[in-house]
Amino acid sequence: MARAIINFHGIGPVPRPLAPGEDDFWLDMGQFRAVLDLVMEMAPELRPLLTFDDGNLSDIDRAAPELAARGLKAQFFALSGRLGERYFLGAGHLRDLRAAGHGIGLHGADHVDWRGLDAEGQRREFVDARQILEDASGSFITAAAVPFGRYDRRVLRQLRAAGFSAVYTSDCGVMRPGAWLCPRSCLRHSMDQRVVLSCLTGRVPLQQRPRRWIGVVRKRALPILA
Repeated sequence: MARAIINFHGIGPVPRPLAPGEDDFWLDMGQFRAVLDLVMEMAPELRPLLTFDDGNLSDIDRAAPELAARGLKAQFFALSGRLGERYFLGAGHLRDLRAAGHGIGLHGADHVDWRGLDAEGQRREFVDARQILEDASGSFITAAAVPFGRYDRRVLRQLRAAGFSAVYTSDCGVMRPGAWLCPRSCLRHSMDQRVVLSCLTGRVPLQQRPRRWIGVVRKRALPILA
């Protein structure tokens, strides 16, 4: 059965300076709890999959306890270049998340746009970062999440060549069983409940479908122009 995937970033009070535009991806605790409660109201087979990007410390301090209270599991995509830095997850946190039944995935090394990487950049973002996260978490890393949701045909070829079994994007919609590309809806602080509900089911509003379709085609069909 096709299922939606919703993606979180930071949760709760913002502890650090944010990049331009990043603030809208931080949910306050009330918003986060409300989203999880809506998920719990859905039939188990219809519930969206949950993911977290960037490896913020709020993943373990704020998100994990709320997930545990509801018996929910998630996939956490971390950055090797921020591992152990202030405000970000460390190796012990990754192992704690794994012990709680969550998955660990790759978000790269430095949170950079993967389009146009040279050979050295590819090695750092895909190979070296993966090894660091595997050593830190004690698990095999088989899934990757694309930073900024930006990719093109070349990035997809590189990820296939690197052996990732699933690649998570920010293209909205639903994930089909066995899909390699997994579209997600990123939740924002500014979203109202109507939009959040559409994300939980993977329904793309009718007026947004042509734009989404064009964007996805550009990313997947053109080599480096998306």
